[in-house]
Amino acid sequence: MSDSDAIVRVKSLFFDKEEVRRRVDDGTRAALSKAGAFVMTTGRQSMKNAPAGRYSPPGSPPFAHSGKKGALLKRFLYFSFDPSSKSVVVGPTALGRSTVPNVQEFGGSITIRPRRGRNKGKTIRQKYAARPYMGPALEANLDKIPEAFRGCINAT
Repeated sequence: MSDSDAIVRVKSLFFDKEEVRRRVDDGTRAALSKAGAFVMTTGRQSMKNAPAGRYSPPGSPPFAHSGKKGALLKRFLYFSFDPSSKSVVVGPTALGRSTVPNVQEFGGSITIRPRRGRNKGKTIRQKYAARPYMGPALEANLDKIPEAFRGCINAT
């Protein structure tokens, strides 16, 4: 047996920090991605389809309106694992400068310029009640998150 073979054999008997770190990082990414997928799916499913002109009651998830631009909020819900912070972000992607996703979740007001009606062409401030969809989606999946971590670090 050569010296290098002996070193490799002895080293294999000890804790390999880099290998453990890699497996933990891979397992964390997989578990958080699974949790993100649960929350995203629940958020999407909470938005029921409705014809244009109907709005969900305040306090319940927004409707996913049918039509050409309908269901944008529902279609643009995603999750993404951030390796630098080892966390997952779940929610709607930015729709230009629109604050609609934020206003839907938390309520608030936005500036609009109606295209028809008595205020056509005028800039007005419109208030909206909260219609949360992501907070409830997270709460509905809190019990699944620890399960996502079960068995995520394998020995082989």
